[in-house]
Amino acid sequence: MSEQKRGLFIGLAVVDFVYNISTLPEEDTKLKCNDFYMAFGGPALKAAVIYTANGGKATLVSNIGSSPMGKLIKEYCKEKNIEVIDIAIDDNLPSISTIGIIKEKSTRTILSGQKNVPENAVLPSLEEIKGHTFCLYDCNFESLTPKIINLLEKANIELIIDAGSWKQNVECALDYAHIVISSSRFISPEGEDILALQDKHNISMVAKTNNDKPVFWCAKAKDFMGRGKTWVEPLADVNTLGAGDVLHGAFCFYYYHEKKAFTEALTAAIKYTNKFLKTPEKERI
Repeated sequence: MSEQKRGLFIGLAVVDFVYNISTLPEEDTKLKCNDFYMAFGGPALKAAVIYTANGGKATLVSNIGSSPMGKLIKEYCKEKNIEVIDIAIDDNLPSISTIGIIKEKSTRTILSGQKNVPENAVLPSLEEIKGHTFCLYDCNFESLTPKIINLLEKANIELIIDAGSWKQNVECALDYAHIVISSSRFISPEGEDILALQDKHNISMVAKTNNDKPVFWCAKAKDFMGRGKTWVEPLADVNTLGAGDVLHGAFCFYYYHEKKAFTEALTAAIKYTNKFLKTPEKERI
């Protein structure tokens, strides 16, 4: 059995209210739906859940608070054996999303309620994060990103970026990142994707996902150099909510815990994600 590797997951933890619908409502109308459920998501939380479920050990750093909704998130994390470091400075609601899923089109429309994390939020101490092998950060705590990167540098913790979309202060995170897994929506103000930004920020390994299209990757590490693409099995009529978060958590497990090579870990994570998406919604982690 592989030695447990401690992963630090920094970013959003969200309460999701998900509605399976056949069409989106028009403005200023009511759309009734009897197929709905509540789940826990967010890029950092979902990735931590996947990493822990497969055998890793995770710590989540997020803005949760002590409201009833926040307490639900913390209870869920306890159930999943995830340690929580809450940087909220009040009892306000955590991030809450309302999501409309149209399975026939495999689309999701999200109304994402996110609280801005104030710059005076207290980050974990060096002592609290010591011993973690890596950090996956979704860059959603935009005003805190420089402080987070400074903390990771001092602790000498490798950084993986979940690059969903371009955010304020993401440049300093890119400068420190060891690996970046990006969506096709991650484009700089100058129009550059992660493959174009790799040399500019001296990133060892990058990958670019695009729904069910091939994942393009490029490695420029000391022990491995190359570029290529990995095919993704197309899936029809499925709820793909959180697919990227699942991919990131699975990649962290295969790369750090199982010690697979970059491309092998990426391929294994893609297969894991497809298997996850084929699982009925109520049976998912």
